[in-house]
Amino acid sequence: MEAEDYETAVREFSVTLEHRPTDVEALEARADCWESLHDYAKAVEDWSMMIRSDRESTELARRYARRGAAYYREHRYDDAIRDYNNSLYLDDQQADIWESRADACRDAGRLGEALYSIQRAIDLKPQESHLRFRMRARIYESLGRNDEALSDYYRALDTTPDDYRAYILCGWLEHRLGHRDAATQVFERLREHAGDLPWVISELADYYHAIGDDIEAITLITHAIAIESGEDGAFNDARYRMQRAEWFVELGMLPEARADYEAVLAMDEDDFAASFRREALLGKSKLLLKLKRPRQAVEAAKAAAALDERDSEAYRCLAAALVASHRLDAARMALDEIIDRTGALVARADRAEIYERLGRPDLALDDADHVLSVVRDPVWYGLDEAYGRARVLRGRILAARGEGDAAQATLAGATQWTSDLEATLETRADAWQQLGNEPAAALDRFRACRFGGLSKPSLDD
Repeated sequence: MEAEDYETAVREFSVTLEHRPTDVEALEARADCWESLHDYAKAVEDWSMMIRSDRESTELARRYARRGAAYYREHRYDDAIRDYNNSLYLDDQQADIWESRADACRDAGRLGEALYSIQRAIDLKPQESHLRFRMRARIYESLGRNDEALSDYYRALDTTPDDYRAYILCGWLEHRLGHRDAATQVFERLREHAGDLPWVISELADYYHAIGDDIEAITLITHAIAIESGEDGAFNDARYRMQRAEWFVELGMLPEARADYEAVLAMDEDDFAASFRREALLGKSKLLLKLKRPRQAVEAAKAAAALDERDSEAYRCLAAALVASHRLDAARMALDEIIDRTGALVARADRAEIYERLGRPDLALDDADHVLSVVRDPVWYGLDEAYGRARVLRGRILAARGEGDAAQATLAGATQWTSDLEATLETRADAWQQLGNEPAAALDRFRACRFGGLSKPSLDD
């Protein structure tokens, strides 16, 4: 049924319920329609009315479970758990409800309860528990009990060879534990069983990329693109091309990456691929910067920013392209816009660097100090890069002003908070030199050379 059909059915059941408000058959039918329309809040209302209307019903356990499922879909995990508890209080032999409770407990972070619940489900119906072994394995993994997790994953693989998700989860766990040979064996077993399923081939490509076999990764993802077809073909074709473009960029194969971005942008606006338009435009803009084509990079970034006026990454990408075009004031104005709209702290760190280049150190220092004052825990906020750059900039300006002690204190811990080690170390070395600390400057320049392969593009690229 189409969405319009469900909406028509809702209207018809609502008319019935105007005359018979407690008609449980109409309420249940309407709740089913709400769920098909993904309006789980309204489904909860209807299930609640059914529960209140007849608490002696033999269907009460099922209705609690159905309302719990609707709560779960709304990410109201504690409410879902409460309803699953009510259902199990009435009938504790429901293996599927124990499994649903395990899901909700896991997502609520109540891992001990999740493990207890999935174990009850397995005990009640051991002959139907092949998929539940995979679920128990995931809970064990979340608890850090990796040996037990691997045991369950392999048990799932042995009992259900076509459980492709179990292969993927097992393989990645082996990989994270540093068991490369075991991980590769799992993924190769997956390849044998899955055949030419594009989404499985994509996972295989991800794995080979993770272990540094880029040729195999690109070969696999190219195969996935070639065989993609069906209803979601455009969406997956775009997704796989975006994936391949990123890998082409990493390998320095820039024309090939650009061709993939252009292919995504050429897809019909009505396709699912339209959801990748922003990513393709941003990728294209960054790629054009690497190709030393800043004006074209500006146009691509402008198109990305036009899709969402609150997209801070798009405005930062635009500012980077404008800086590369030597249009510093325009870059600052682009960052002004997104900072005014969203208060984006990373954009404020970018603007501080532009103010410094414009010869306005006081404004640069204001922006840097704002970032440092707001971000108390860089890792928690995910702003370690911005925090590190703000510290380096502040130290550099203080050094230029001759405030040696303050500059040294600011610079000392800057590299703790940034993954762009090369750029951070180089700029800090300049500041040490301004302070007359030649040994520290030399040490940072030496370390910058060591980390040169880890640097990320900066506004000056």
